[in-house]
Amino acid sequence: MFSSGSVAIGSSSASKLPKYGGRPLDRSRRPWFISLLVAVKVCSSLAIFLLAEFLQKVAHSQVGGHHRNPSSSDHHGVPTEENIIRVQQEFNKQHEKTGLLLGRWGPIFQTLAFIQIISGLSYSFVQKPLSSAKKISITPGQWLRIFRHSMILILFWLTWISGLVLTGPLRTVFVSLHYDYTLAGIASGLFVAKSGPRLRGCFLFVAGLLVLLLFDDNSEVNDHHKNFGVEQSHVYLSKNSAGIMTFIVFLIFKLSFDALSRRLAVDVGGVKRLHAISTVTSGTILVILVLVDGFTGGTFISIWGNFFTLIFIVLFGFVLNYYIDAICIKRMDAWQVARIGTSACHLSAFFYSLAWITMDEVPNVAAIVAFLLIYFGTWSLTMSERASGGGTLIGFSTDGLPLFNFSSHLSGEGRVPLWKNCIRLAFSFYKQIQEDRMSRKIFYYFVLTVGFTTVEFLYGAITNSLGLISDGFHMLFDSMAIFIGLCASVMSRWKPSPSFPFGYGRIEILSGFLNAFFLLVVAGVIFVEAWARLFSPPSVDAHQTLTVSIIGLIVNLIGIYVFRNGTLDHTHVHDNANIRGVFTHVVADSIGSIGVIISSLLIKHFDLLVADPICSLVIATLIAKTALPLLKDTSRVLLLSVPSGLERNLQQVVLQLLAAEGVKGYKTLRFWTHSAPQFLAGSIHIQATMDANEQQILRYVNNLFSSIGFSHFTIQIEKDDFIARRSIDDLASITSKSITGIDIVGIGSDSFAPANNPNELPDIVVPSV
Repeated sequence: MFSSGSVAIGSSSASKLPKYGGRPLDRSRRPWFISLLVAVKVCSSLAIFLLAEFLQKVAHSQVGGHHRNPSSSDHHGVPTEENIIRVQQEFNKQHEKTGLLLGRWGPIFQTLAFIQIISGLSYSFVQKPLSSAKKISITPGQWLRIFRHSMILILFWLTWISGLVLTGPLRTVFVSLHYDYTLAGIASGLFVAKSGPRLRGCFLFVAGLLVLLLFDDNSEVNDHHKNFGVEQSHVYLSKNSAGIMTFIVFLIFKLSFDALSRRLAVDVGGVKRLHAISTVTSGTILVILVLVDGFTGGTFISIWGNFFTLIFIVLFGFVLNYYIDAICIKRMDAWQVARIGTSACHLSAFFYSLAWITMDEVPNVAAIVAFLLIYFGTWSLTMSERASGGGTLIGFSTDGLPLFNFSSHLSGEGRVPLWKNCIRLAFSFYKQIQEDRMSRKIFYYFVLTVGFTTVEFLYGAITNSLGLISDGFHMLFDSMAIFIGLCASVMSRWKPSPSFPFGYGRIEILSGFLNAFFLLVVAGVIFVEAWARLFSPPSVDAHQTLTVSIIGLIVNLIGIYVFRNGTLDHTHVHDNANIRGVFTHVVADSIGSIGVIISSLLIKHFDLLVADPICSLVIATLIAKTALPLLKDTSRVLLLSVPSGLERNLQQVVLQLLAAEGVKGYKTLRFWTHSAPQFLAGSIHIQATMDANEQQILRYVNNLFSSIGFSHFTIQIEKDDFIARRSIDDLASITSKSITGIDIVGIGSDSFAPANNPNELPDIVVPSV
C-alpha cells in the first residue's frame, strides 16, 4: 500500500531533486498515467477498508468468548456458584486455545503471512530476482543483510496493522498513506526550511495529527478495549489516540526504513529485486512462526472463506499499488505523483467511510477537521519547486516594489534550522514581554493558569477523575484566551512597517473582540445544556466539583487582583481593550466557579439536583451580560464607527470650520477610531475660495481636530477652478442627504455643505451599535 519507489527530498536543498524519474516526460500520455494512478489508489483505499473489516470479523470469531465475564449468569437465571465455576472452566478452555508463541496476535500474523507470501510470489514472478540472467549475484553477507531487512519489514507491517486495528481504515488512510516525498518535506519543514510551502504544509500536517490525538475519541475514556482478546482496563488513552501515536512512530519508521532499503538495493541489484526477495523472505518467516504457533495450541483463521477478498487486498493494496507508483514516478514529476496519489487515497477513503455499512466509520467533526488540515498540508508539501518560489524578502525598492533574494534559496546557504528559529523567536518574545509591565502581568498569570491546568490533568489521570479532566480542558481553553491576550499585548507595541504603516495597535481591539465572542459562545452552550438538564437533572459528585471549583476560584481571584486596574466603564473602550478582554474572561470564570460552589453546597446538604442547571442558567446569563459591552465597544472600533462620546465636540468643530475665513463648504467627512483611544483618525475635503491661503486653512483645521484628540487627520483643499473642471454629472449630484447615521448636509457624497448658515447645521447623531 506504499510506494518504495518514491523519490525523497534531500534535507539540504530541494533543488537537488531530479525532475523526472528516468525517461523524458511524454505529456501526451500523462492523462493516461494519471487516470491509472487514481484508479489504483481508489482501489487501494478500498483494500484497506476490506482488510480492516476482515480483521474485525476474525477478532469477533476468534476471541468473542474470551471476554465473557465468568461471574455473569446464563440465560436460565441468576448466577449460582455452580454456574460461575462452569463458566470459569469454559473461559479457561477458550483462553487456552491461543498459541504459546504468538498468543492473541496469531490472527494478525496469519493474515500478514498470507499477504506477504502472495505478494512476494507476485513480485518474484515479474522480477525473477534469482534468475541467472541477473548480472549481480548475492553474496552470503548480503543474504544476511536481506534477512535482517526482512525482519525489519515484518516489524514495519505489524506496526501498521496495529494502528489499523486501533483507529480503523479511515484514519489509517489519512495518517499513514503518504509518499516519501511528503514525509521528507515534513522533515525539511521541521529542521531546515525557514519559510515557504513546506513549512506551512508541515504546520498544517502536524496540526491535523494534534486534532486527531486530542479531540478524536469515539469511545469512552475508560472503556475496556477488546482488540484480539486483549483487555485493557483503566486505560487513560483512547483507542484512536493510541493508534495515531502508533502511526506517528510508523511514519518515522517508514522514512528510515526506506532510506535503509535504498542503500541495500544498490548492493543487491536494484530496489525491485530487493523488494521481491525481502517480501518472500518475510512471508516465509511469518509462515514458520504461524506453523509453530499452531503446533503449540493456536487456532488457524479461515483463509479460504475470504480468499477472494484477500486476493483483492494483495493485488490492489500491495502489488499493483507498488508497480503503478514506480511506473508513474518514472514518467511524471515526483511531486505530481505524491499529490495525485495521496489525494485519490484520502478522498476515496472519506467517501468509503460515509457509505460503508458494516463498519462504524462515519467521521466525526474532529476527523473532518483533521482530514482538511492533513489534506491541505499534503497539498502544500507536494507543491512544485517552480510554484513554491522560496525567495527571501530583503526590502522594498524606491517605487515600493518588494525585493527578493533567491541566491541563498538556490544554493542552500543561509538556512537556519526551524528549532533554532523557534528558540530565537521564544527568547525574543520573552524579552518583549519583560519590556512592558502589563505584558509581564499577563505572562505570569498565564504561567499560573497553565501550571494549574497541568496539575489538574495529571491528578485527574492518576485518580481517574473525569471531573478534574473536564475542568482541565476548561482551564486549557482559558489559557488559550490568556495567551491570545499576551500575544496581542506584545504585538501591539511593534513598530509600523511598509506592509502595516498604521502599526499593530488594532491587534488589541481584535483580541478583546475574540475574547468577548468566545465568552458569548460559551454562555450559549452552557445555557442550552442547562436548559436541557433543567427538566431531568443528572446526578452530580458534589464533593469533587466543590473542591475543583474552590481551587479554580482562588486562581481566578488572583487574576482579578492582577488585572484590577482594568476599568469597567462601558462608555468607550478603555486604555487597553486587550486587558479588558482578559479581565472579562477572568471575571466570567469567577462567576462560573461561584455558581458551581453554590450548586455543589445545595446538592451536598439538601440533595437539590436541580440547583446545578439553575445555577448554570444564571452563570450563562451573567457571562453574557459581562461580555456583551466589550463585544459592542470593540465591534464599533472594528467597524470604523464614529468615536463614541465625541459627537458634541465634532459638532462644535464643524461649526468653527465653516466660520473660518476662506472656507466655502466641506464634504466626505470621516471620523473613526483606529486603536482606542490614543489613535483617532479622520479625513475631510474643504472647498475654499480662489484667494484663500491653503496653508493657513490646513493649520487651522488641523489644530481644530487635534484639540479634541485626533492624532491623524487628512485634509484636502479644493478651490473653484478645480471644481469647475469636474464633470457635469458630478456637479449635478450636489444634494443634501444623510449618510451613515450622521445628519450633516452632504456627508458621504461629492457635494459640499455650504457655509451660508452655519448656525443651522444639524446635530451629529451617531446610532448605537
